[in-house]
Amino acid sequence: MNQEMEPFRFFSKLGSGYTVNIFRVYMSDDMFCVLDLQEDKRRTVLDLWDKTREKIYSLSSDERRLDMPPDGLSAYYSNNMSLQDVQLVSDWMAESDREAWNTRVWKISDQHDGLPEYELRIASARSLPTKKYCYQNKCAISVVYGDHKEDLEEVVRHLTNACPYAENDHQREMLNCFIDYLETGSIESHKRSQILWLQQGESDIDVNIGFVETYRDPYRCRAEFEGYVALLNQTASKQFRPLRERADYLMTLLPWPKVFHAERIQSSDFSCLEIFTFATGSVPAGVNLPNYEDVRVAHGTRNLCFLDVLYLKDQSFQTTLLYEEDARSVQRMGHEASMVQVAFHELLGHGSGKLFMRNSKGQYNFPYGEVSHPITGELVATCYGHGETWNSVFGEICSAFEECRAECVGLFFSTHPEAMEAVGYTGQRAEDLMFVNWLMMVRAGFLAIEIYSEDTGIWPQAHAQARFAILRTLLAASEVDTEENSGKDVEHQSKSSFIQFHRCEYRKVFLQVNRSKIRTVGVPALKTLLMRLQVYRSTADVTGGREFFKRLTRVPKSLLAFKQLIARNRRPRPMFVQAHTSLTTNKEGESRVMLEEFSATPLGIIESSLARFGDWASGGSSGENFTAVV
Repeated sequence: MNQEMEPFRFFSKLGSGYTVNIFRVYMSDDMFCVLDLQEDKRRTVLDLWDKTREKIYSLSSDERRLDMPPDGLSAYYSNNMSLQDVQLVSDWMAESDREAWNTRVWKISDQHDGLPEYELRIASARSLPTKKYCYQNKCAISVVYGDHKEDLEEVVRHLTNACPYAENDHQREMLNCFIDYLETGSIESHKRSQILWLQQGESDIDVNIGFVETYRDPYRCRAEFEGYVALLNQTASKQFRPLRERADYLMTLLPWPKVFHAERIQSSDFSCLEIFTFATGSVPAGVNLPNYEDVRVAHGTRNLCFLDVLYLKDQSFQTTLLYEEDARSVQRMGHEASMVQVAFHELLGHGSGKLFMRNSKGQYNFPYGEVSHPITGELVATCYGHGETWNSVFGEICSAFEECRAECVGLFFSTHPEAMEAVGYTGQRAEDLMFVNWLMMVRAGFLAIEIYSEDTGIWPQAHAQARFAILRTLLAASEVDTEENSGKDVEHQSKSSFIQFHRCEYRKVFLQVNRSKIRTVGVPALKTLLMRLQVYRSTADVTGGREFFKRLTRVPKSLLAFKQLIARNRRPRPMFVQAHTSLTTNKEGESRVMLEEFSATPLGIIESSLARFGDWASGGSSGENFTAVV
C-alpha cells in the first residue's frame, strides 16, 4: 500500500469501528478505544483533528469506560448522580409500579425545599405534561416526557407508514402497540406488543423494537434502544425443534432442587434467523426475549439465533493461545459448537429457573416458610417483593450473574448425550463438540482478564465477567484434582491436570483442557456453581449473591500476571457490515424496493452507515441525543 495512504487506512478503521459500535466504545467490553496511529500522521486526515484529539486520546479515569460518574461516563445519568441517588429514585419507582427500561435520571439540584430534586426522563415522541411527586419526604421527582423526541418521531413515522403493509390484523396490532409505546413511553403498550410477538411465533419475517438490553447502564436497569428485521432460516430452525420438544424434561436435569425449577420452561421456541438490519450498538449472536419478567412467567419467551453473526465469527475464529491440534479443532468445529452453546444458553439457560415472589396481596408463588435453603440449610426467608424485579434488586451485577448462569447451562448440557442428540449430534461428533465448547469457554474466560481493572476491581463487560467466573471455578476444581493426584509421578500428574497454562518463549502462553476430565472434574464444579447462582437468584439474596460473585470474579495476582501476554496476542475484532434498502419509483410510477450491499471492509462499513443514517446525520437529530440513546 502507498505510504501516503497509511493515515487514511487507519482513519477508515477508526471510522468503521465508530459506526459499528455507535460511538467511541467497544461494545464488547465498555472500554473506550484509542487508534493505533502515530499522532503526527493523523493531522493529515481531518481538519477538525485539533477539536477532537484531546477526547479521543483521553485516558483520564473518568473517561476510560462506561460507569457511574465520577468513575466513568454514562448518558443515563447526570454527572452529579451517585449510586445512592439512583437507588433512591429506584425505590420510588418500585413503590409507584414504574419500570426503568426507557428512562434516564437527571439530578436537578441538591436542595429543593430542603430535598434533592430529580428528573425522570421518559423516552417518547410526544411531550406529555410533566408530573411532580414527593417521595417519603426524601426527594422530589419530576416525570418528564419527550426524551429522544426527534429520533422517536422518525421511528414512529416509519412504523405508521408500515402499518398498511402488515400481513394480518395480529401483526398490525403489534405495530400499533410499538407506535403507542414509542409515542407515549407506555411500558404496558410495549408489554402488549411482546405478548403479540410471542403469540405470532415463527414468522418468515421477524420484527421487534424497543429499549431492551440493560448492559450499558452501570445500574443495569435502563436499556439500550434496538430494532431489527430478520429473515427465518427454516432449515437451521428445523434442527432445533427436537430440543424445544424435550426442553421441559431436560430442564429437570439441572442441578438445583425441584422447588427452584419453573413450572414450565419459559422458552416457547428456538428460531434461527438471518439479519436484514439490526439497529443497535452491538449485534448479538443470540437473544432470549422479552426481558419483562411478568411477561416471561405468564407467556414464555422466544429464543433467536442470528446465523450471520455466528458466520462472521466463523470467518475470523480466534485460535491464539491454543496448541496447533486444538486450534484446528476450533477452526473445524467452532461454528457448530457455538450454535449448540447458543441454543442451550438461550433456551435452557435464560428460559429456566424460578424467581420466588410476593405479590401486592401478600401471596407467594412458592411454599413460603417450608423451603430449605440449599446453601445455608435454613428456611428461605427472602423473595422479590411487589414492584421488585431481578434487575432492580441485583443492580450492577445482575447481567453478569445471569449470563454466567446461562453459560453454565450451555456447558452442562453439552455433556449430556440426550441434550446433544436433541440438537442432532451423537457419538464421537457429540464428544468432539463438547470438548471444543469447553475449550472455547475456558479460552474466553482467560482472555477476559485483559479488560479487568486491577485498580478498581471493576469488570466493564457482563459476558467477560461471567466467563471468568466459570474459568475461576474450573481452575479451582483442577487444582483440587491435581492435589489429590499429587502422589503420582510428575509426568503423569502434569498430563492429567484438567486445565493447564504454559508460558513459552517469544512472549506467548498456551492453554490446554484435558477432555477426559470434563465430566469427572469440570461438571461437578459446574453443577455446584450453577446451584449457587440459581439459589441466590431465586431467593432475591442480593447480599449473599453479590459477595459470592464479586469474590469469585476478583482476579488473583497469579492470573493478572498473564494480562500483558494476553494483550500481545490480541487479534482484530470482527465487525458486521449491514445492507441497506431504499424505496424508488420508476418512470411508470411503480415503487420498487432496492437492496444495496457493501464490501466487507472498513470503507464498506462507513458507506453502509452513511446509506442507512445519512439523512439523520445531516440534520435529522442532534449528536447529543444519539449518544444519549445508547
